[in-house]
Amino acid sequence: MTEGMVGPETRKAAHGIMPSRNDGVARVAIVRARGTLRNINAEWAEVRLQVQLNPDAEWLDLLEGGLPLLVARRYSGSEGQREAPELYVISSLKQVLQAEGALVLSMPGSQSRELDGTTEWAYWVHLGGRLSVAIRTRADGSIRLMGLV
Repeated sequence: MTEGMVGPETRKAAHGIMPSRNDGVARVAIVRARGTLRNINAEWAEVRLQVQLNPDAEWLDLLEGGLPLLVARRYSGSEGQREAPELYVISSLKQVLQAEGALVLSMPGSQSRELDGTTEWAYWVHLGGRLSVAIRTRADGSIRLMGLV
């Protein structure tokens, strides 16, 4: 992702005020996340996921070994021609980020770009938890987010 995709106006919009919740969950962190989708064939696509803890930090893999998720492509509409590939990325990010109890409260600031046969989407991710969130680093350098209660 180029620095141009994360401008000051985008950062400002991403850090807006979150409404209060009555369940004890509070926003505790905002990170940048991106997912890259590449169609393998008419039935399958691969999704790679990364997170950036602050604008000057390196991108960290969310999937062990940096390996992609293989996602079955879904078509809809009367002729089966419509597809929503961004939803594969959004859903994958939410599933992986929330796998160990961290909560994704919102994902504002969507940006996309085309790259040599792939499409990349980036979001500001508002993370929440009852106490906080923690990052666990795996042996291969990829990370997992944990919700602390």
